[in-house]
Amino acid sequence: MDFENRLQTVYQAFLTPGAAVIDVGAHVGRHTIPLAKTVGSTGWVLAVEPLAECQQPLLTNLRDAGVARWVDLLNCALADFSGESNFVVAQNLLEYSGLRERVYDAPTSTTLRPITVRRLDELNCKKQPIAYIKIDAEGGELAIVRGGEHMIARDRPVVSFKFGMNSARGYGICPEDVFDFWARLRYTVFDILGHTLNRQAFAESAHLQHVWDYFAVPSEMAGSFHFPPT
Repeated sequence: MDFENRLQTVYQAFLTPGAAVIDVGAHVGRHTIPLAKTVGSTGWVLAVEPLAECQQPLLTNLRDAGVARWVDLLNCALADFSGESNFVVAQNLLEYSGLRERVYDAPTSTTLRPITVRRLDELNCKKQPIAYIKIDAEGGELAIVRGGEHMIARDRPVVSFKFGMNSARGYGICPEDVFDFWARLRYTVFDILGHTLNRQAFAESAHLQHVWDYFAVPSEMAGSFHFPPT
């Protein structure tokens, strides 16, 4: 299965024109562009991408797709603190770069680069409420949502996030930490195939790593949340 296509199919099933969304880990626009097309010119997308190498290709792709007018770009990393940090750039696998080293799927050299770090809660969002947040941060996903807890509690967005122990170990976290965060905010966790996961099932999935994509859905929406057929 192409899980990026699957992710796109799921968010296109619930997002509507005019919605506001945040794409954390936009890279060169794989999801930023379909998100922008889905919410349309009355909507708004904030694309967060820490890698300087991706900024111009991302902007070019947005312009070529005709959606740049309602997409804002933010060049920084997100976490549960604000300040400066080192960013680990995987030279041969740029998409695997992050605030910490991870297990890489292929050989790569790494370099450290200073970067500005911000919290989701301090971002100036042009349009509210936020309907959806997509997070792909190579293990930094829990820190990002912790840094956006006020926004998440206020707006109750659907959140998709990557998680697997190959990337999470560098952050010193376990799957139970992630599940407990969402449970405390009254969210239900699904895998990308649409299976509802309890605490044990999420932990097992994170260790098996057969899937890396998950959805956290406000519990008040979980019963009616639709996953298209695979």
